[in-house]
Amino acid sequence: NRTHSFPTRRSSDLTGLSVVDTATFWSGFGHIVIFVLCELGGLGVMTLTSLVLMRLSRRLGLRARASASTEVGGLDPGSVKSVVFAVGRVALIVQSVIAVLLTLRFYLHYDYDFRQSLWYGIFHSASAFNNLGFALFTDNLVGFGSDWWIIIPISVGIVVGGLGLPVLLELWNHRKALYRSVRHHRWTIHTRIMMIGTA
Repeated sequence: NRTHSFPTRRSSDLTGLSVVDTATFWSGFGHIVIFVLCELGGLGVMTLTSLVLMRLSRRLGLRARASASTEVGGLDPGSVKSVVFAVGRVALIVQSVIAVLLTLRFYLHYDYDFRQSLWYGIFHSASAFNNLGFALFTDNLVGFGSDWWIIIPISVGIVVGGLGLPVLLELWNHRKALYRSVRHHRWTIHTRIMMIGTA
């Protein structure tokens, strides 16, 4: 029998998602590959979920379809392209805002040079939004546990990314009357379940 040796890590360093230290085991190119796969995987899941919901709504009867179409958060059931672009827009806007906040914090407070701060901001924004859980630090984000300027944007990214496209689009469509729509139960069942579960 052959024995295989793997790089070992202290148990306190484990995120539960990786058997090696992401920060030190992989090269810069490896980090880029992880980032690209993170984006493709996260966007793929969001897109697939939205397309499945739309597909199911088209297979129902007329009355059920009318009801189901309201459950997909205003998505256009006739256009795959519109779903893909909607997913891309949501991901780009949310990740960009978080990346800017993180970049500024890393650059101004932790004395990383701007290029490294920018990369840290972009990578951790994508990791949060796509619920990846990887970080470019050996202790993951434990070292920033008391820094709200890092923790809050990361937390917001995790929650917003986890809600999914239909919920985000519905919240956006009702943004001008958010309180009224909650009070009068105008959210769809899907959105209500997601929001209650998230809370």
